[in-house]
This record gives sequence, C-alpha cells and structure tokens, in this order.
Amino acid sequence: MPNAWNYERRRVVCAKFLVGVSLVAKGEANASTSLEAVRNRMRLPPEDALFAARRLSEEQLIGFDPGGAVRSTSEGIVRAAEILRSATSQTDHADDVRRTLRGGGMPFEMLKIALMANGGVLDCGARESEAGTVYRLGLAGEVITLERKTADGAFEPVPESAS
Repeated sequence: MPNAWNYERRRVVCAKFLVGVSLVAKGEANASTSLEAVRNRMRLPPEDALFAARRLSEEQLIGFDPGGAVRSTSEGIVRAAEILRSATSQTDHADDVRRTLRGGGMPFEMLKIALMANGGVLDCGARESEAGTVYRLGLAGEVITLERKTADGAFEPVPESAS
C-alpha cells in the first residue's frame, strides 16, 4: 500500500484497527485494552494505529485516551462484525474469490482483514462444476493464496493458470 494517506488507505487502516479492537475485546462492549495490543494483533505501524484510534474515537466507534487506553463500544463491535461479514460474503464461490484476488483494491484489503481475524485461513466455496472440491484462502504475511485440498488431505496453492 502506498505511504500517501489517501481515502482508501484511511478506510483500510480504520477497518483493520476496529476489527482488532473487537478481536482483542473478544466481541465485548466496554472492554479495556491498549493501543499497543490492538496494533500488535493487527500488525499495524504505530502511526497508522494512532491515526485510526483518533479517527474511530471521533466517530464514537471506540473510546480512546491519548495515553494509549482503548475501550470497545457496542457500536464499534457491530461495525466490526459488519466489516467481516461483508468481506467474507465473496468467499462462497471460488470464481468470486479469484476475481477479488486479481482485482485488488478495497475488496482485497478487506479480505486480508477478514483472514487476519480468522487466524489466516477462510473456507472458500468451489465452482458448481467442482462439487466435492474443497478450497480455502490462506494468508502468509501480506500474501493471500487460494488453496485446494488434495487427496491426502493437505492443501496446496491453486496455480494461477487454474484461477
């Protein structure tokens, strides 16, 4: 992602931080945590975490004290759940996932957030013509990989040409 603070980057950083607050708070409103705990959970640079905390506090989606204390709110928990639901709505069909992976942009970044929230793995639906084939998405660092289950139960990356 470029270093410029464009609209898309602001949205991604704020969404990532808000989902992080929800994860660290275990989905509970009024749970206290810290800027550092959320930053580390979501792998955010310090300046991104601080920006997001201030912005989300202004929107009353979290409580934030400049000393570093962060508090979840019910509105923020609901919004984080909406972000994750929206991001994963395109994982029902492998073709939709392939388009998202090729297209990049905001849908791709939101999918990365959903993967981070789910421990780096998300189930993915197969094409109708591939009934019985099991797909999943895997996140390693910043790279999302579409993987297919092999006969021995292991997962292997789907070659780009098969996408």
